[in-house]
Amino acid sequence: MKMRLRRQGIARSLAFLGIQAQLTRKALASGNQAGMAATLAEIKLGLKESHGDVRELLLHFRTCTNAEDLEHALNTTLSRCERQRAYPAA
Repeated sequence: MKMRLRRQGIARSLAFLGIQAQLTRKALASGNQAGMAATLAEIKLGLKESHGDVRELLLHFRTCTNAEDLEHALNTTLSRCERQRAYPAA
């Protein structure tokens, strides 16, 4: 539930940033320096919030494994490393 809310928050933030980018383009086209400064400040804030949401989401994915999943994940990673190195890991 919490991670779904994080994903929804990230999606809302990206939509918000898209709108702010449009407003910045319009302000730039009209030479509105104050408008550009205001929307750039909003973009900066939105990026900061989104960064925090993405970090938390990634942290959740790194730590939410059970013992069965962990063994499978380790074997998968080991197999990928062996293929990339072209010789078996010791």
